[in-house]
Amino acid sequence: MKNVFPIFIAVVFIGCTAKPRFQTNDQGELPLDEIETISKNIDVEPAPVGGTEAIQAALREPEEVLKSNKEGWVIVEATISANGRVTATKIAQSSGFSGMDSEAMLAVARVSWKPARRQGTPVAATVRVPVVFEKQ
Repeated sequence: MKNVFPIFIAVVFIGCTAKPRFQTNDQGELPLDEIETISKNIDVEPAPVGGTEAIQAALREPEEVLKSNKEGWVIVEATISANGRVTATKIAQSSGFSGMDSEAMLAVARVSWKPARRQGTPVAATVRVPVVFEKQ
């Protein structure tokens, strides 16, 4: 029993320090069309109505981005209910700028979603969504 605690600590540490699934390519670009579903045991993954383009279109540039001409990306974790509404959001990976992070969560929540399905029945699911802020 004494050896269980160090193993638990090692597992928690490794889980907390694992790199995020979303990685940029050689040009530093984030794949915009890659939404990761982290819920298990579903047959059909949730999807934003209008695709990732709808999320980008719902994005409003915060003042800190406009004034300083910043670029960046955020990964938002969102829970999509069985009726296609976003019920919770949190930052899975921050841009480093609070305005970008807040706006990314709002943009994901502004969009309607097709809910996940299990055996044909709509169910709640959690996804990770990349949101990109680019200079115009």
